[in-house]
Amino acid sequence: MTLLLRLARLERMERGLVARALVWLVASRIALRVLPFRTASAVLERIPRRIGYPCSPEKIRWALNACARRLPGTQCLAWALACRSLLQQAGIPSRVRIGVAKGRERRFAAHAWVECSDFTMGWGDDERSYVILPAVLGPDV
Repeated sequence: MTLLLRLARLERMERGLVARALVWLVASRIALRVLPFRTASAVLERIPRRIGYPCSPEKIRWALNACARRLPGTQCLAWALACRSLLQQAGIPSRVRIGVAKGRERRFAAHAWVECSDFTMGWGDDERSYVILPAVLGPDV
């Protein structure tokens, strides 16, 4: 089944969520390429506006993962910033977490994910194997 056919079969609100997820993912990737992390995060945080209908964290994760799988080179930090923006639009408080661990061959590894309530969402690695760094941008980031 082609991508366009899959999109056409989605409900209208799901198509809208996928479109917003794609925009936020691309915006996050661009912001992280041209701005320092702290500035990129602050700029992205100022943009979100509330959406007109409720949206669950599970649906947001589904939409972001659908887009990220089709956007080569998507990394966890851009995914996490996009996720936080979508959650913010839905009125769901969240924070971006960054953790570190020893990776393969004892190399340094880092990972970013989002926490909201008791729910953890990430792209890529398992967050449980990372030690969380102290918040560098305040309690909500």
